[in-house]
Amino acid sequence: MTDEQVVQAICEHERQRCAALVAKDILTLQNLIGTDLVHIHATGRIDDYQSYMEGVTTRLDFLSADRRSLAVRPYGHFAVATGELSQMVRIMSSGEVRDLQIATSQVWVWREGGWRQISFQATLLPTAE
Repeated sequence: MTDEQVVQAICEHERQRCAALVAKDILTLQNLIGTDLVHIHATGRIDDYQSYMEGVTTRLDFLSADRRSLAVRPYGHFAVATGELSQMVRIMSSGEVRDLQIATSQVWVWREGGWRQISFQATLLPTAE
């Protein structure tokens, strides 16, 4: 796979991941995310695969998830993707809606015939004053 093909594949997988969060398409998420996932939310909460999947089904309702940018750097069987993401989420327990503008860093690995996200780190972007 050429570097350009890797970039295109990761961008498409990230588009699918964002769409799956909004659609609550758990099967698609399971196919995109490695079971050894470490997901660090903008709040500092750290989830493994099991707690992340539980969160997207029982804790958070993703109203939107839109990529503003994504830069992908391939490294053989790994790729690092960084960029900005806008998310609108509802916290199911309280009904509170949060508009999140975040910078993300992701690690994707080629395994079992496909790309799997194994690491995600989100950081809140500063708000304009």
